[in-house]
Amino acid sequence: ALKMARRLPQSRICNNSAPFVRSATALLLLLTNITPAQVSACLLHGTDSGICVYEYLPDTYGGGIEGIETAAKRWQNGTEGPCKDSDADHCMPFCGKWIANYYPPCIPAPMALPRDQNFPNGRHVHHTVRDKDQWVERTVKDMIATRLAVETNRTAKKMGVDEFGNKGRKTRERFFENRDCQLAYERYFCWLNFPRCDEFEESLPMCQSACENFFRVCGYEEDLWRCSTADDDDVSSTELFFPGQPFKENEFLPKTKREPKSVCTPSIKGGVAGCNLKVVLFGVFIMVIFLLLGEGVTVL
Repeated sequence: ALKMARRLPQSRICNNSAPFVRSATALLLLLTNITPAQVSACLLHGTDSGICVYEYLPDTYGGGIEGIETAAKRWQNGTEGPCKDSDADHCMPFCGKWIANYYPPCIPAPMALPRDQNFPNGRHVHHTVRDKDQWVERTVKDMIATRLAVETNRTAKKMGVDEFGNKGRKTRERFFENRDCQLAYERYFCWLNFPRCDEFEESLPMCQSACENFFRVCGYEEDLWRCSTADDDDVSSTELFFPGQPFKENEFLPKTKREPKSVCTPSIKGGVAGCNLKVVLFGVFIMVIFLLLGEGVTVL
């Protein structure tokens, strides 16, 4: 069932009514096209070429502030560690802010082969977290720049046409001056390429809420949403081909409506918000101040 949930078709994409959805789908499919795997494993690109890691989680290092700082050195640039200058293969400075501290991701498994006569530079040397993270960053920024160019096209505005050349209509501005939309797309792309691992070290399908958040924040009309689950009976033929389909509905722990179960990617409480080490430390600092004041301690 998990493999079926992660499976994507190979060629069809969304219809012409949603240009950005269509173009984004084409690029996402290049890296996320899923086919049946031969063995049960953490899936990347439809094969068991991934491994589940826990090195980005603060709990791996005992939790608390020290755990947060230690974990950050494994993915965040600028820290006093192996990722200070993004040199190490495990660095994830772009997607790490949406993944690290939250869940164990499925990352590319090391499979570099040494140099030989036929391959003087070796093989699979770029099958690393760092290289994939850099690819995601370039692609996301290029896609957003492309959409911004379409939405701010002065020639189209002077001619009084939209992006399709329809006279008397304006191109809908979704990404322009909408930072929330841009971040929603960034998060979605990162989660899609670094899926969450479960306790059996298998990658989980995308959460329906992650898809819905992107379409909602970017102002897409609901008839353009492509976020159906495998249980939906009214899924259109074009909807099946959106990257991440079919999605998994979020589940929550008993007697709560806020603590998500780890059934899909990302399964994060308040998943629309990112994590930044400085923000986390500032929040901890404020909590300590309040505790000290509550005890009647003078803070200078």
